[in-house]
Amino acid sequence: MVELLVVAFSKNGIPLSIINTVLPEIQNIANFYLGKMSDDTFEFQFKTTNTLKNGEVKNTLDLSVYDGHIWRNFESFSGGEKFKISLSIRLALSKVLARRAGIQLETLIMDEPGTALDEQGKQAFCSIIKSLKDIFPRIIITTHLDIKDEFENRIEL
Repeated sequence: MVELLVVAFSKNGIPLSIINTVLPEIQNIANFYLGKMSDDTFEFQFKTTNTLKNGEVKNTLDLSVYDGHIWRNFESFSGGEKFKISLSIRLALSKVLARRAGIQLETLIMDEPGTALDEQGKQAFCSIIKSLKDIFPRIIITTHLDIKDEFENRIEL
């Protein structure tokens, strides 16, 4: 019995089963959000195994992104593109966790997102936030970015 429990709770047991069950759901929801945030044809997928040169299969968690032409490594994208991709994943993870807890997400709160954005990045960020209005009725952002004129409702401190 002890050996069975050791195998069940090893990295190749129940934890791997949970990951393989929930990752496709997170991936689908995140790709939906990514489509809402971008006119680009970006799509990403999680890769949970990697075949080594010696033929051995190793468990991993990698992110591969299709840019409309080829599949690329996440690190090869620009800062703004990485922001869109990572935000879509964070939103999807929040959605899955909320659904499993039996609650509906209606408010998105972001604290100092995109603090290192240039002018073009700021405009892209504002566009991303506006594209999420139909998903989140309330979006609250605390920021030092000079973007206040981009939004109708704001509280200035």
